[in-house]
Amino acid sequence: FFLMYVAIAVLYALRQPPDLRGLVDGSLVFGVPIVAALLQAALVRNIEYGLAWSALALGFFYLTLAGALFKRAPQTLRLLVEAFLALGVIFATLAIPLALDGRWTAAAWAVEGAGILWVGTRQQRVSARVFGMLLIFAAGAFFYIDRNRIDGLPVLNAHYIGTLLIAFAALFAGRSLHGAREEIKTFERGAAIVLLVWGLLWWYGGGLREILWNVSGDWLLSIPGLFVALSCVLVESIGRRIAWPALRISAVILPPAMLFFLAGVSFLQHPFADGAYGAWLAGFLAFYWIAYRQEPDRVSSAPLAQHTMVFLILTAVATLEAAWSFRQIAPEGSDWESSAWLLVPGIMLGLVASKPRFWPLTTQRMAYLSYAAVPIAIGALIVVLYTSATSPGDPAPLSYVPLANPLELATMFMALALARWLMTLRAEQIGLVRDSWSVLAAPAIAVGFIWLNAVLFRSLHHVADIDYNFDAMFDSVLAQTAVAIFWSVLALILVTVATRLRQRIIWIGGAVLLGAVVLKLFFVDLAGTGSVARIVSFIGVGILLLIIGYLAPVP
Repeated sequence: FFLMYVAIAVLYALRQPPDLRGLVDGSLVFGVPIVAALLQAALVRNIEYGLAWSALALGFFYLTLAGALFKRAPQTLRLLVEAFLALGVIFATLAIPLALDGRWTAAAWAVEGAGILWVGTRQQRVSARVFGMLLIFAAGAFFYIDRNRIDGLPVLNAHYIGTLLIAFAALFAGRSLHGAREEIKTFERGAAIVLLVWGLLWWYGGGLREILWNVSGDWLLSIPGLFVALSCVLVESIGRRIAWPALRISAVILPPAMLFFLAGVSFLQHPFADGAYGAWLAGFLAFYWIAYRQEPDRVSSAPLAQHTMVFLILTAVATLEAAWSFRQIAPEGSDWESSAWLLVPGIMLGLVASKPRFWPLTTQRMAYLSYAAVPIAIGALIVVLYTSATSPGDPAPLSYVPLANPLELATMFMALALARWLMTLRAEQIGLVRDSWSVLAAPAIAVGFIWLNAVLFRSLHHVADIDYNFDAMFDSVLAQTAVAIFWSVLALILVTVATRLRQRIIWIGGAVLLGAVVLKLFFVDLAGTGSVARIVSFIGVGILLLIIGYLAPVP
């Protein structure tokens, strides 16, 4: 019966050029081998590798038949030759998984649906295309119901090969509709995107599930990341080669996947744990390779968002890994880890603030200098506030030296990078708003003032053995005296610089700080009138006030 129905298609084609319409249509050409294979499976179910050999023989049969017809009439029989060639390749390929597992019916439906849809695009028949699409979706639904049955070798098993067949069938069908987008109906253009998404879901879902079932240990995190990164590279390459922009756009899932991956590894000790460094390297290389290829064609609709997200992820990964490394090297209880939270963001800010000489800083300047740098700067300021409130700056095993310990050096490096970035932002007039540099400059100055006080308190903690907390510092006469004199010296510097630069607003800032010092003297320091330190603070502040009045009058 199989040979008879194949002969009908061949003999009919020999009499006139085939268009696969009427009785000899797509359902006959593609349905006959499917039905025959199902019956053959029943016949050979008790024979070891019987179905595998049957699929190999069927593939050889169709390939031989396609070659013979192509030699006879390469032009008039081209459509039938292409159909037989596709069937031959599919069945020859199926021989490998069928040698291991015979469950393939649902996947075969998807292949048949893709073939019928392809013929429908060639014939411009809406009904055939709709039926092919429904068959592909139905195949996926039935295959999903059987998803729990997994056995056989890794990759070379019926379950994974079946997911690949469904994925390829859906993607092939979507590309066929895209190629005929001028002739098909409006709703079918949307169906092409749906088929694309359907195919990619089976590709990624089947691949990740196969990895989770067969990979364990140190590579459990790295392999899924590599799979997603390489898949995005693959869809970009194929999409560009076959001129299918929608497939190339699908690589946009890489940045969200990296963000999800970062959230997952955050529960571990560090981002590079369990071989995850391979996944990170592949992910970043894949993203920038894809972005570089897509930028001239303007394939991506949101390059700013993608570059911003990936740069922030890169900063977070580098910071977390550096903090973990410092924690492993330094003795327990030291503050080396805190310096990593400032050092890495400072490097990243300095990088984007430098003069752009290479891609992507040249073409995506706003993404890096503004959209990505602003969250990094805000995060760094928050870290400075946190470390100022909680970290005594213990540099063990080194001795503490004011302003020359790891935490203070990292903070000063961060401050220089932040200042360089703000100056670049102001000079280039790039930002969320044109004066965003001034909006961020004020909080930066306030955080800088808090950090300078923290440096003073850390020095008192290590030199005078005062506990590093608010209550201990507030109750310490020495700390109160040091703060009064320090604020006065800082105010002297501000008003002196303001007078030289003739900047009234800076002078007012110094004057306000002086006013705060006077208020603190009377409401806080005066409570300890019998203390020598209190007397020193009053005399010291008074002398500084006299010097300020002489050297730096209001400009």
